[in-house]
Amino acid sequence: MLGDRLREERERLGLTQDAFSALAGGKRRTLIDWEKGVSSPTAVQLSALSKAGVDVLYVVTGNRAAQGVSEAVVAYAARTPAAEPAAPTRMDLARGTSLDPAWPMVLEYVVDALIDHGRQVPRGRKLRDLVDAVLVVLRLDEEGELDNEKLRRKIEAMV
Repeated sequence: MLGDRLREERERLGLTQDAFSALAGGKRRTLIDWEKGVSSPTAVQLSALSKAGVDVLYVVTGNRAAQGVSEAVVAYAARTPAAEPAAPTRMDLARGTSLDPAWPMVLEYVVDALIDHGRQVPRGRKLRDLVDAVLVVLRLDEEGELDNEKLRRKIEAMV
């Protein structure tokens, strides 16, 4: 019965009726009705409970969700060689995203250059876009490592 399995899951998680019903977005009285079999949770409530760690497949069907990776997947992975990650190309480096290791340094230099020239430092997305654009120009312009002094001069010239 769904109500019994719901109670089992609540107890497995070590939750009180009040805490469990709050996770579902309902009241304690509603949970009591579910556990007695008087009513059932909605899909939205089951989704909320799932996010809290409830095995909803078990609650609904009586079958536990599979844990981990199946044996077939493990066997396939064992006999399939892993591909080596490709080295980044110049165009990869030219993307200029916050994932680039030079991004924090370029951000600092851009902000310093804007302040030194009496310009207002943009906020949020505008600042990220500015730093990304500067980084793209620098990466397309450079071969190899970025020299700090050269970098600072180029950024000052750009902003």
